[in-house]
Amino acid sequence: MSFDELTPAALLTIMYEVFHEVDSKGGEWTAEVRGSEPPAFTAQRAVQFCQVLKCPAPADEAAFRDGLAAGDKRTVYAVLAYILARLPQLKKRAYVARYLMPVEVPPEFMHDESVIVRGGGVGGAASCDAANSIPPPPLPTHTRRTR
Repeated sequence: MSFDELTPAALLTIMYEVFHEVDSKGGEWTAEVRGSEPPAFTAQRAVQFCQVLKCPAPADEAAFRDGLAAGDKRTVYAVLAYILARLPQLKKRAYVARYLMPVEVPPEFMHDESVIVRGGGVGGAASCDAANSIPPPPLPTHTRRTR
């Protein structure tokens, strides 16, 4: 059987196995996790993962999500071709993205004074009053070597 003859379900399985290889967490793309959630939810996570990897996608996100959910050959082939051509770089991007993605704070924690930083942001310890705050150290400047 050739790759072109695979069913949409088999194509999705291969794509999710590639996602598993790229994603350093990996566990989100196992068959057990995928089987325990609705296909639409898995497709939405796949779209979000493609956005993290900066996969070129059509302007119509709904059509892209539907193509991924249905295992559309053109959509899945495009994603696989993009990922497999850049596998080492995308592994690094997926790893780093875990630490750069914004964290959603549940609304019930937004009323806790130890979580809210004055000025609208979310912080770790206490609120930042001018009288008791220590300014952060300056960021290091790195020079880039040219080849």
